[in-house]
Amino acid sequence: MYNFFRQRKTRIYIGLGVAYNLSGYGTNRYVLVDRTGNYPGETDDNFAPGKKGWGSVLFRAGTRLNSRWEIGVVAAPTGSIIDYQLFWASPKIYSLRLAWFPFVHS
Repeated sequence: MYNFFRQRKTRIYIGLGVAYNLSGYGTNRYVLVDRTGNYPGETDDNFAPGKKGWGSVLFRAGTRLNSRWEIGVVAAPTGSIIDYQLFWASPKIYSLRLAWFPFVHS
């Protein structure tokens, strides 16, 4: 985390980090249904198993005001939770943070 503006009660910061996410998923099922009746249905359990963990890069920026309020954004534009032959899932997470610190001594 780098504070490029720092006063006694006010800070403006940017940061870069990495995260490793651990997860677990139940069995998923792929079901193909032919409503015309020309082809038999198809079922495949655990069709696209999710990864047990994946890494991502985090970007963070914000400000702390009056030593009690923090406003910031966090972005995690990388990561992959499913890597299958025909498709993949790569969530891109962006969040806005508003925090209040009531017990900070001014």
